[in-house]
Amino acid sequence: MTRDLVRALSLAERACEGGNALACNNAGWLHNEAPGRPHDPARARSRYARGCESGNALACANLGSMYQHGQGSPVDLARARELYNLACTRDLEMGCRLRDALRR
Repeated sequence: MTRDLVRALSLAERACEGGNALACNNAGWLHNEAPGRPHDPARARSRYARGCESGNALACANLGSMYQHGQGSPVDLARARELYNLACTRDLEMGCRLRDALRR
């Protein structure tokens, strides 16, 4: 992992611990998706969950995606749908589309 990503993760973790919901989402992404580093789905889920609980709609959608695809846990489509719906109710259009796609 590049030094910039290491620093970004450190800053995102610190801000998340301080209650910044967007930083929690960013930390989740860095743990789960960042190139050049080992992925840590369990840590990503915990960060996305914290961001979602703190009101970040994108964190809810990202956590829903992890449940939908079984990243870090077995597939749970009902939980994914709940999280996508929560993202949708927080005005994230992507959450609405993902929720609706699961209904088909």
